[in-house]
Amino acid sequence: MKIRIRLSLKLIFFILVTAAVIYIAAIGYISFNFKNMALTDAKKITDSYALEYANLSKTELENDINIARTIAQSMSTYFNYDKNIRRKYYNEILKKTLIENPKYVSVWDSWELYTIEPGYNKTHGRVSTAYYRMNDEINITVDSLDIDSANESSLYYGIKTSGEETITDPYFYSYTKNKDDQILEASIVVPIKTNGKFEAIVGMDVTLDRFQSIVQEIKPYKNSYAFLLSNDGIFVAHPNSKYLGKSISIIDSVSNKKYNIIENIKAGKPFSYEMVDTINTYFSFAPFTIGKTKTPWVLGIAVPLNKIKAEAKENFNISIKVGIIGLVILTIIIWIIAVNISWPLRRTTKVLKKLALGQIDHSNKLKVNSQDELGEMASSVNTLIDGLYSTSEFAEQIGKGNLNANFDLLGENDVLGKAIQEMRESLLKANEEEKNRKINDKNINWASEGLTKFARILRENNDNINKLSYNIISNLVDYMDANQGGLYIKNDKDKNNIFFELVAHSGFLKEKYKNPQVIIGEGLVGQCIQEELTIYMNDTPDDYITIASGLGGSKPQSILIVPLKLNDEIYGVLEIESFLIIPKFQIEFVEKLGEIIAATISNVKINIRTAELLGQSKLQADELASQEEEMRQNMEEMQATQEEASKRETEMHGILEAIDHVSLIAEYDMKGKIIKINDGFIKLFELPKDQMLTKKQGAFELKDEKSKEEYKQFWNDLKSGIKRQKEQHIKANNKDIWLFEEYIPILDMDKKPYKVLNIAVNITEQKIKEQRLKQLKERKKALSAKAKRISTKSSAKNIQKQIKKTTELFEEHLQDFQFTDVSYLIKVYKGDLSKIKNIVKLYLKSIPEQLIELSELSDKKTWNYLRSKTTALKSKMAYIGLRLLNDNAKKIEAYCENKINLDEIPDIIDEMAESWKTAESELKTILLLKH
Repeated sequence: MKIRIRLSLKLIFFILVTAAVIYIAAIGYISFNFKNMALTDAKKITDSYALEYANLSKTELENDINIARTIAQSMSTYFNYDKNIRRKYYNEILKKTLIENPKYVSVWDSWELYTIEPGYNKTHGRVSTAYYRMNDEINITVDSLDIDSANESSLYYGIKTSGEETITDPYFYSYTKNKDDQILEASIVVPIKTNGKFEAIVGMDVTLDRFQSIVQEIKPYKNSYAFLLSNDGIFVAHPNSKYLGKSISIIDSVSNKKYNIIENIKAGKPFSYEMVDTINTYFSFAPFTIGKTKTPWVLGIAVPLNKIKAEAKENFNISIKVGIIGLVILTIIIWIIAVNISWPLRRTTKVLKKLALGQIDHSNKLKVNSQDELGEMASSVNTLIDGLYSTSEFAEQIGKGNLNANFDLLGENDVLGKAIQEMRESLLKANEEEKNRKINDKNINWASEGLTKFARILRENNDNINKLSYNIISNLVDYMDANQGGLYIKNDKDKNNIFFELVAHSGFLKEKYKNPQVIIGEGLVGQCIQEELTIYMNDTPDDYITIASGLGGSKPQSILIVPLKLNDEIYGVLEIESFLIIPKFQIEFVEKLGEIIAATISNVKINIRTAELLGQSKLQADELASQEEEMRQNMEEMQATQEEASKRETEMHGILEAIDHVSLIAEYDMKGKIIKINDGFIKLFELPKDQMLTKKQGAFELKDEKSKEEYKQFWNDLKSGIKRQKEQHIKANNKDIWLFEEYIPILDMDKKPYKVLNIAVNITEQKIKEQRLKQLKERKKALSAKAKRISTKSSAKNIQKQIKKTTELFEEHLQDFQFTDVSYLIKVYKGDLSKIKNIVKLYLKSIPEQLIELSELSDKKTWNYLRSKTTALKSKMAYIGLRLLNDNAKKIEAYCENKINLDEIPDIIDEMAESWKTAESELKTILLLKH
C-alpha cells in the first residue's frame, strides 16, 4: 500500500534538499577558490605596480639623459670653431642647463687634450670644466686631470674605453665638504665622438631625493612598501632613510645571497620571491634600463601576505555563515509557498493545469460563488490569470525590443511584475552603459592617436620654428574638426618689449593676422597668458573673430584658448575656433598636448639660438680672417713693388713710407652711399666729414659714357658678392689723385651683401714718380753712350753685373727646371745668392706643412678657412715661380668662394702635393750652388 504524502511536505522535502546540496556546493567552491585567487591576484597586482612605477622612474631619469645627450650633440657640432669662441659657448650651455634644472647639482664636460691642443700627442690628459651649485650660487671650476698617466680605475677611463652612455651608482657628496650638507646623487654621463673617435664626455650630477617621494606613494596593500635599487644594489629610495646609499648586500645579506638579488638586477629581467618567516612577505622586482646605458636599475615592492591570507580566511568564514542563513531563509520561504499553494490547488486543479500548460486566457477564470476562503482563492486565481495575461503581453513587448512599453503592477507585492520591470530597467541601463562605454573608448582612442600623431609632427622640422608651428596648428585644427586656429609663440628677443606673435594660423581672415602681435593682458589671448589658465567659451562675444565660409563670415560657436606652459613659464598659446561645441575630452587633450608643445618649442628655440650665435660668430671670424689675409698679401705685394722701385730710384722712398703708414678706409651701403670714412680720406679730399658722407662711390672719378656702364657692372658684381679691385683717377680741389682700391662685400647671416668695405692706397705719388721714371729712363738711354766712356764703375753697374752673373749661374745649372722660376728672386735680391738660399730654405720647410693643412681643412669641409689658407700659400708659390701649383691654388680659391666643384678639391690638393715633390728637388739643387 502506497503511503500518501501531502503535497506541501513533498515540496518542502524535494526542493529544500536539492537547493541545499547545490547551494552548499556552490558556496563552498566559490569561497575556497576566492581564498586562493586572493593571493594570486595580490601578487599580480604587486607585479603590475612595480612595472608601472619602474616606468615612471625610468621616464624621470631618461629626461635627464636626453638633456645630456642634447648637450653632447650641440658641443660636437661646434667643435671645429676657434677653441676660445667654442669654450665660451660651451660654458654658456653648461651654465644655462644648470640654471634651468634645479634638480641638477652640477653640469660638466671633460675634453681630451689631444682634441683641443694642436701638437699634443699623448693618449692621456684632459681638461674638465664644471658648473655647480653651492650656497644658492652658481660656481665654476676648471681642472687638468690624468696629465702624467691615465687612471684606468676611474669612471672617465671606463667611458672612454666603452664609448657608452653611463649612469653611476648613488653616492653622497657635498661641494662644501661638510658632511651635514651631503646629498644622495648620481652622475649621468654621455660621450662625445667624431667619426667613431672618442673626444670628450658631458655629464651632470642629479639629486635623487625626488624618488623618495615616489616610493612613499606606492602602497598597493596595507603595510606594503616600495624601494628603488641601483645596478650594484645600492638603495636609491626606501621608506627607511637610513638605508639610502647602502647596499642591499649589507642591509639584507641573507636574502641577497639566497635569491641572487644583485645578479638578477644586473641581468635586467623581472624577478620575484616569497620570503617565509614570521611575516610571510612577497617581493616583486621590475628592472628598467636608462637610455643606452647597460646598467639597469630596479624598483621593488614588498607586500605582507599574512594580512591578505587573514582577509581571505575571514571572507571565507563570512561566506559560510551567509550560506547557512540563506539556507534557513530558503526553507521558510518554501514552507510558506507550499502551504499557500496546496490548499487552493484542490479546488482549482483544472484551472492551474491549464495555466501550467500555458493556457492563459480570460475564459479560464473561476466563478466566485462565495465570500469565504475558497471564494477569495478563486478571486485570487482570477486575479492571477489577469496578471499573467498582462505580464505575458508585457514580456512579449520586451521580447520584441519595445523597452518603453507600459506595464502596471498588480500590487505592491507583484514580484513577477517587478522582476520584469527590473529586467526592462536593466536592459535599458545596459544599453545606455554600452553606448557610453563605446563613446568613452572612442574618446580615449582619439586622444591616444592624437598624441602619437603630434609626437611624430613635433619630431619633424624641429630646427625651423615656423614650419613646426604651421604643422602643429594645421594638423590640430584638422584633427579636432575645428574651423580655424592659431599658434602664438613668445618673442623675448627684446627683454624690454616681450610679446606673443602669431607665427602660424589656419583659416584666419586677413583682419586677424594683420596685427599678429599680442601683449600680455590684451584680449582673450592676452588674458590667457596673464592668468596662465585655459579659457573656453561657447557663447562668443559679438565683436569676436568670424569664420570664413562659402556663404560669408560667421561667428564661431565655441572658442578654446590654451597656454603652452612648462615649468611655470608660458612659451606660447593655442587658439581654436569652431562652429561646434568642443567636448571636454578634446579640451583635456589640447591641454596635455600644450605641455608637450611647450617643451618642444623651448628646446627648438634654444637650439636655433645657439646655432645662430655660433654660426654668426664663425662666419664673421672667417670673413675677418680672410679679409685680413688678403689685406696683408696686398700690402706685402705693394710693399715689395715699392721696395723694388725704391731701390731702383731713391725718389720712390717717399711713396713706400706713405704706404707703410697710411691707409684709406671707407664703407658703403648697397646703394653706393658712403656710410663711414676715416681721417685719411677726409684729409685727402679736404672736405668736412658730414659733406663726405653725402657722397656716392665714384663721385670724384673722371667719367665718360663707357665709365657709366662700367660703374653699373661694378656695383652689380659687388651686390652679387664678388670682390673688385680698381685703380681710380679722381679730381679733388683741382688736384689729380690716383687710388688703388680693394672693394670687399660684407655678407650678412643669409650670405647676402649688406655693405661694402673699401681699402684704398694713395698711389698718386707713385704715378707721378712713374712718369718721372719714364723721363729718367729716356734720359738714361740718351746718356748711355756717354756712360760707356766713364772708367769708374758705379754701384748700379756692380749690381747689374752681379745680377747677370747669378742669372748665368742659374741658367747654366738649372736649365732643366720643370716648375721653378727664380728670376723674380734674383731681381728682388739683386743677385745675392745667400739671400736667395735663405728664402728657399724657409719655403722648403713651410710649404709641405701648408699642403698638409690644406688637406685636413678639405676633409673637415671648412671651405672659408681653406680658401684663406690657400691664398697665403699662393703668394709663396708665386714668389718662387711655381706656376703650376699657383694655378691649382687659384682653382681652389674659386671653388671655395663660389661653393662649386667642392668634391674636386681633394684631388687638386693631391696633384699639388705630387707636383711639389719635383719642385722640392729643384729647390734643393739651388742650395748646392756656389758663387
